[in-house]
Amino acid sequence: MASFIINTKAELLKSRRTLAYRVAFFGGISLPVLYMLGYILRPDIFTKSLSQFPWEAHLKNCWEIGAAFFPMFVVILTSLVVQTEYRNNTWKNVYTQPRSNADIFFSKFVVIQLLLLAALLLFDLSLLATGYVSNMIHGAYGFFSIPPSFDKIIHISTHIYLSSLGLAALQYWLSLRFKNYITSMGIGIGMTIVVFMIFQWNKSIYFPYAHPLLTYFLDSKKELVYYAGVAKHEWYSIIYAAVLLPLGFWNMVTRKERG
Repeated sequence: MASFIINTKAELLKSRRTLAYRVAFFGGISLPVLYMLGYILRPDIFTKSLSQFPWEAHLKNCWEIGAAFFPMFVVILTSLVVQTEYRNNTWKNVYTQPRSNADIFFSKFVVIQLLLLAALLLFDLSLLATGYVSNMIHGAYGFFSIPPSFDKIIHISTHIYLSSLGLAALQYWLSLRFKNYITSMGIGIGMTIVVFMIFQWNKSIYFPYAHPLLTYFLDSKKELVYYAGVAKHEWYSIIYAAVLLPLGFWNMVTRKERG
């Protein structure tokens, strides 16, 4: 376990030199910052909603778009983490290191999860910061007078993350399977486009790329049923991850040509 933690830290440091870190950072802050600019520049549009229900309106504005594009964000981030080895042609060097196959496979997946969690944390912190900054410039807004709904912020972020596990596991497998990261990324982006076509279909709960959207949009309509605090499609996401990760690991180990 100690060696796994050390190697995961090494993978995390390696990823710092890639676009993945910047995508995680800007993906986390971009929507709240863009909306803040809108609040500052167009108070005539936002004053009514942001004076009566400021945090509720701010969360709704940011998460409606954020949830819709979160699957694509997961696809891009996963592809960027994995493609580093292919781009630098260093997979063979990785496999010659005194590390087990499981260590190599799961440490990269953990790095992806840490970056996703960091992006969600940045998103939540940006929501709070941009709300207060907007109110400092336009006193008519009510961000200072009404406390933020921390429970709701944590609830949405936690369940969005759970709903992305199956998608992340599948995309990770695809990213390892294809040397050309454009292929895996193209498949993932294509699947996220399909989501918008089938979102209203009752079978979309079985489609991992649809799970983050289902979490936000059905929860906001109070249409989700929870089992042990987790929605049905989120359980599917967890199960998909539990199945796809071992399958992806088996595929990596048994491939004749790796990297």
